[in-house]
Amino acid sequence: MKFNLKFCPEPSGRVGLVQGLDQHVSLLVTLRQSTGYTQEELAALAGLTARSISDIERGLVRRPRLHSLESIADALGLNDSARREFIDHYRPRTAPQWQPRATAPAQLPAVGGLFVGRQAELARLDEVLATEPGALVVIDGMGGMGKTTLAVRWAHRVAERFPDGQLYVDLHGYGLAPPVDPSQVLGLFLDALGKPADKLPARLDARVALYRGELSRKRVLVVLDNARDVAQIRPLLPAGSASMAVVTSRSQLRGLSIRDGAHRITLRGLPDEDAATVLGRFVGAQRVAADPSAVTALVHRCAGLPLALAIVGDRAAREASESLDHFVADLAADRPLDALDGDPADPYSNIRDVCAWSYDALDPATARVFRLLALHPGHDFDLASAAVLAGATPESLDLLVSVHLLAQPTPGRWEFHDLLREFAAEQASTDEERDAAVARLLEHFREHAEAAVHQRWPGLVPAPSRPVFADEEQATAWLATEHANLIASSVWAARNGHPEHAARMADVLWRHLDVGGHYHDGRLLHESAAAAATGAAKARTLRYLGTVCDRLGEHQRALRHYQESLDVAVSCADDAAERGAHNNLGIAHWRTGAYETAEHHLQRAIALARRMGDRIDEARILGNLGLVRAELGDLATAREYQEQALAAARAIGDDVVEGNALDELGGIYRQLGMHEQALHHHEQALAKYRATGNHDGERDALYNIGEVYRDLARHAEALDHHERALRMARAMGARDGEAQALNGLAETRFDMGQPDEAARLHTEAEHLAEELGAPAERARAHTGIGDALTRLGNPAAARDHWEQALRLYTELDSPRADTVRDRLRSA
Repeated sequence: MKFNLKFCPEPSGRVGLVQGLDQHVSLLVTLRQSTGYTQEELAALAGLTARSISDIERGLVRRPRLHSLESIADALGLNDSARREFIDHYRPRTAPQWQPRATAPAQLPAVGGLFVGRQAELARLDEVLATEPGALVVIDGMGGMGKTTLAVRWAHRVAERFPDGQLYVDLHGYGLAPPVDPSQVLGLFLDALGKPADKLPARLDARVALYRGELSRKRVLVVLDNARDVAQIRPLLPAGSASMAVVTSRSQLRGLSIRDGAHRITLRGLPDEDAATVLGRFVGAQRVAADPSAVTALVHRCAGLPLALAIVGDRAAREASESLDHFVADLAADRPLDALDGDPADPYSNIRDVCAWSYDALDPATARVFRLLALHPGHDFDLASAAVLAGATPESLDLLVSVHLLAQPTPGRWEFHDLLREFAAEQASTDEERDAAVARLLEHFREHAEAAVHQRWPGLVPAPSRPVFADEEQATAWLATEHANLIASSVWAARNGHPEHAARMADVLWRHLDVGGHYHDGRLLHESAAAAATGAAKARTLRYLGTVCDRLGEHQRALRHYQESLDVAVSCADDAAERGAHNNLGIAHWRTGAYETAEHHLQRAIALARRMGDRIDEARILGNLGLVRAELGDLATAREYQEQALAAARAIGDDVVEGNALDELGGIYRQLGMHEQALHHHEQALAKYRATGNHDGERDALYNIGEVYRDLARHAEALDHHERALRMARAMGARDGEAQALNGLAETRFDMGQPDEAARLHTEAEHLAEELGAPAERARAHTGIGDALTRLGNPAAARDHWEQALRLYTELDSPRADTVRDRLRSA
């Protein structure tokens, strides 16, 4: 502007444009000439033609267009009050400009939608309102989680606390329609507050100022639903301490917390009880109560997502003749999202569409990461595996978390909501990178598992070509953290055309699974690998499977697997597989009391080990031979074998064999009556087992220490160790160990003068041992029951149990048969 305009003061004190103006001279002429502009110059600044300026100045246009007048006012640089007077001069109004509405706006949607639970979230909203009335709250969560329902329901509950009205808008951040421009929303809100739309400023900042100024004098609740990002929200936030804003979004909108002090409420899946209530609202409480297992399965399949539960509930209500198990089966099928298409005419009632709106909002690179991550067979993953599989970076993972397409339950670990995983997997099904991505992940797991196992048990697998873990502690931690993923990926590989990977992982992980007591996971992996493998790999995986069955007390099944392993090994002339099968057959026959057969297989195994120069297996087999000789009462030879095994294990650094040899030597010293030496060896074994995470060995050592304490009449310590061994056995599923610990507890109770309790524990042990096919523990239990019944004054019943014990011990060719014969003679 060339110079400052001078205005005449009005009587009211206002500065006026019109006062003193010659009625025969146009106002525009006066203003233009005051600035020194020609008609052409002003027209150029205003974006109009010189003819338009001339027509207005000459009064040829009775009511110029509002847009033209606003452009001229901008070109002249008029301030707000001068601008209003200039426009009013050419477009006089018949009504006051700022006509307020007679009633406060009440824009909240109806309280529709099924609402269950969320009491903690409602209480949090109440708390914020009570302590900070002008607060900003962000309710975030994945699509279909019930954010809008929660916000609207709470807003209705507290509407009377906002007497100047409630404003609501669906911002279409995610959905069919494009996101709503905040300037458009401000126009709607200002109109609702009594500001005519045709009188609103065009610029966003001017509308924001007008909106906030209006709300600064009022107490209004503003609900901003389905927001896309912070930029869409900030212009719509009220100012002052009286009006409150509640925002819902699939995005975490972190900037609102960081810069605007927003309170965050994140919605997660409904608890099982609330989820079951949602289903009950559709199908009725009676139907829910009649089939609780199916309801539980449906709740878990829907992962607590209210929209999914409502879709399933609606289907079940419409198809009332179908059992709830029918819908469970649908959700367990290959394409579970097919069962969650609620209403073809309403995309907001279909899980696929709801998920797609979040996916479609991603940039192409992040969308690629999202869909490829769904190929991970495990439940969660770290950055390293995500990078290998999908090229993920910390930034891309953080973005997916921020829009609730991924969750981060703990630092450094990410996971999918189950239904989002299904959606992402569907998107990945046509991705050309799919096979290559999975192959990269399997190779990553193989390489790291080999390195970790080598770090823990050198010699079991070759050393890695490059350093992977800094030390054994780091390797052990990685195995523990990735355990479930290693099993899941290996089983997936066996079932999806990668049998060589599954067999290799069985080779790598068998000891980790065995000493860690992961028997059920071991069964899952080895069964899958054995079913897919051929040749020597099949022989090895069958042997690993037999070991798991042996640990679980399924001795006959273990024998079958070992024999099949031996047959396959011989057929393919694989000496290493044959040696392993003979060793395991020896242990299996030892457990079932066939000691001569056991020794035969073990001698074959050690001959093969020595011929092949395998010192690790030789040490292991020496220890197993010691077990057999001890059962046959040949303690001197048993001790010699165990001492050889101990020396070999220490020479090659095999902690497992070293611990086993120490523990078995303790047992031999106990039988020789050398309790101090026995306790020393068992405690050394226990320390070794604990240091190496060998839970099966730890359980066995605890039991053996309890036996020594029982011999020494240190009953409290004996009970403590036996009870700890029993708890570990039950936790691990080691049923042989459970029967053993029960018998140990029973014998200790008997020595403490508690024959009733001893008989009860022995009976429990006998039933379990019979089920397992463990004759030695059965015979031991019958012996103890007979002793207890004798003390309780029932010699006839006692004799029956001793006779059963004698029969079993005789079949086992056990020296313990002589002890039972002595009882029967003196009865």
